[in-house]
Amino acid sequence: LFQGPAGTGKTTLACRLAAFLGRRLVRKAGPQLQDVHALIRMLADLGEGDVLFLDEIHAVPRPVLEALYEAMAERQITLTFESGARTRSMRFRLPPFTLLAATTEGHALHDAMRSRFGLKERLGFFGEEELQELVKAKAESEGVTLLAEPARRLAVCARGTPREALNLLERVLDDAAASRRTFAAAAHVDRVLGRLGFDARGLHVDDRRYLEELERSPVPIPLARLARMLGQTAEAVATRTEPFLFRLGLVATTPRGRVALQEAPVLAVGAAANVRRGAVWSA
Repeated sequence: LFQGPAGTGKTTLACRLAAFLGRRLVRKAGPQLQDVHALIRMLADLGEGDVLFLDEIHAVPRPVLEALYEAMAERQITLTFESGARTRSMRFRLPPFTLLAATTEGHALHDAMRSRFGLKERLGFFGEEELQELVKAKAESEGVTLLAEPARRLAVCARGTPREALNLLERVLDDAAASRRTFAAAAHVDRVLGRLGFDARGLHVDDRRYLEELERSPVPIPLARLARMLGQTAEAVATRTEPFLFRLGLVATTPRGRVALQEAPVLAVGAAANVRRGAVWSA
């Protein structure tokens, strides 16, 4: 069972494990398994040694998970047929298979399900140095040289996830391809980040709007009201915006709501070293 924030590599690990085992990977998302019949069809289609990957397993309804218990524990599924007052059961043996599951909401997965996994791995946010090496290696594989400083700037804006780091790098590579360049200097990366709405602190426009609302308010703001002010859902704010700001130490929670804390340090890099608060990177 892989538990961790979105974009930290759970699906990538599942793909790599299947490749390492040399087996077929069967992927299903939790929302696709909303009834027991869908689960049975999926299990019946498994071949010997297949790797079954259930992404966002917390979204699978509990009755479906309970039907999965038997497949996990006994490698079989039981079908019950009713005909009037008579009930008949048939058991089908399943071939050996490996079950991998991932969730971004470990708290939403009940203990009976979690306890059935022999291995439970927790993935966390990546450090800037790790993300820096990741984008440098990926750029090199695409034939573009990315120096340490521009790689670090991408890592700063990546919110601790490889997915976001690679997404930002794709925009840099697009810019390099459009200009027929085989290298990406700090000025090129700054231009791309500026277009995408990032400032010199690595904050996106949505982050800055969030902080501005808190800074203007003389009292803490409850999450639900803050989300309405931003035109977003409370879930979106809590899962997409706040984790990064909490990690930077810019926001705190109180019994009455969210409050803004101290200013984030400005990146001491090149021309961005003296950037004013809220300034956007530009070439």
